[in-house]
Amino acid sequence: RKEAERVSRHMDSIHINLPFNKLHMLREMENTIRCLDDLRAGQSWSNYLVNKVISKHVRISVQGTGADELFGGYPWRYEAEDYLSIMDKTKLPEGFLKNSFSIPKNIPKTILERYQWDIDHFLNGLLIVGDRLSMAFGVEERVPFLDNKLAEYALRLSPAVKQNKSILRNATTSYDLSTVKRGFGSPDKQWMNGPMVENHIRQELGTSIYLPEYVDMDKIESLIEARNYPALWSLLALHYWLKIYADGK
Repeated sequence: RKEAERVSRHMDSIHINLPFNKLHMLREMENTIRCLDDLRAGQSWSNYLVNKVISKHVRISVQGTGADELFGGYPWRYEAEDYLSIMDKTKLPEGFLKNSFSIPKNIPKTILERYQWDIDHFLNGLLIVGDRLSMAFGVEERVPFLDNKLAEYALRLSPAVKQNKSILRNATTSYDLSTVKRGFGSPDKQWMNGPMVENHIRQELGTSIYLPEYVDMDKIESLIEARNYPALWSLLALHYWLKIYADGK
């Protein structure tokens, strides 16, 4: 928050604070899934809420989408020993899924392969989420980092030049960018630790008439106790998606 305010002062822009809490998360999950149309990995209810507020002020927003993927902004992803753990964070118990899903055969090993995987897959997902959750409120997202010429230039750079977005940091001399990079996210892991959220999850998943066709319902409690929030988000998303579309709403 302090860093965002500092950037706003530097750019002389209007800064609006949006204080979210776990109640916002619980209230907006179903609406988020409805606007996404299909299932997407990763929590995105906060994107839904931000666009809801943006729509009250402007109709066009400028996003930084693509900067990380084109300029090496995820060092923890590229340097991980086990990249499969980056690609799949759900860590589901054995036998939980009633339908098997194939694991990608060619797991990216080199930095170049991991850069390319993020551009081919991860970036595409971000653009879909951004487009659908912004247009849910009539907001048009623009992504200047994906300008054709800039993207072509970035793709020609070696990993050593653009690692941790160093080339972008060096190009910005009028502002101190030495702070630790933080992504746009919400503290879902912390919020899922309380009894209120855990009981909500039990109620929603436990009463689902569709989930038993796809998962072993007896193992859901172990996910709640382990606070496996990537898996719980995915299950809630599947639950709401089936509730919305299988019921024809």
